[in-house]
Amino acid sequence: GVGVVIAIRLANANALTSFRSATESIAGETALELTGIAGRFDELLLRDLSWLRQYGQVSPVITGYAMTVPEGEPEQRGEFLQVLGVDILRDRTLRRYRLLQLHEGEGEPSTREFLLLLADPKAVVVTRKFARRRGLSIGQSLPLVIGDTRREFTIRGFLLDDGPARALDGNFVLMDLAAAQWAFNRLGWLDRVDLKLHNAMTLEQAEADLTKRLPPNLTVLRPEARYGQ
Repeated sequence: GVGVVIAIRLANANALTSFRSATESIAGETALELTGIAGRFDELLLRDLSWLRQYGQVSPVITGYAMTVPEGEPEQRGEFLQVLGVDILRDRTLRRYRLLQLHEGEGEPSTREFLLLLADPKAVVVTRKFARRRGLSIGQSLPLVIGDTRREFTIRGFLLDDGPARALDGNFVLMDLAAAQWAFNRLGWLDRVDLKLHNAMTLEQAEADLTKRLPPNLTVLRPEARYGQ
């Protein structure tokens, strides 16, 4: 009985540690998050929130989970992947994609390569750790189940084990924002907006100001609040 209790406590501690690490890795340099009171919100609200740039860099986000399609026997289960959909060019100031690989060579991608990635709504970037584990290569098809729908994606690059790629032992997928909205059937909607503050801005002051200025259907949170919940 004592052994069972200890095993359960260790499993819980490991799960919580993994989740905290994933939360912190994906948050990156995000200081504050704007979310809807009732969940996701209409992206058109951003037109009235242009003043947010007074506080720092802004990045709209779609996030969710997908499952890989199991190979072989039908009773086998797929792997869960955390999906992050962002405006990649804008989001690089918040999250570390320092070693993003978009071809078989090493090194940082060019702006042109990023734009080519954005042009393909079925393009995904996975971690090299995940790709090696499953024997995947750049240009290969990756079927994913999102909700109750199977969708076909194409691997366009690898993320090395850094920043968001460290989440959930490498089970992480990076997508363009519009592609993620389409994949999750959330066209015109956002899950949240991440904000990286200017160096001169204190977290407490920015949080208080935003709370006063935001419309009543939006709220401001710190990234660690999601872990607490």
